Amino acid sequence: MPDPSVKWGGEEVTTLDDEQMRTNIASGCRFYGRCPHRMDRCLEKAPPLYSVGEAGHEASCYLYESGVETPEVAAVR
Repeated sequence: MPDPSVKWGGEEVTTLDDEQMRTNIASGCRFYGRCPHRMDRCLEKAPPLYSVGEAGHEASCYLYESGVETPEVAAVR
């Protein structure tokens, strides 16, 4: 059973918050680290905007690249 009063090794553990992670990405998708659909190509170059839906919405995600509704895209919607 975890005990919050017991610390590990006496070291302070620090992590980057979501905004720091997004601004520290040199190339590729800003959301790679937390996306369940991430692909290798997402690290190489940020995806362009793709039109999605009928209301003029856009998404910057390679899942929308072909314009064909894939199971992954349907799950996201």
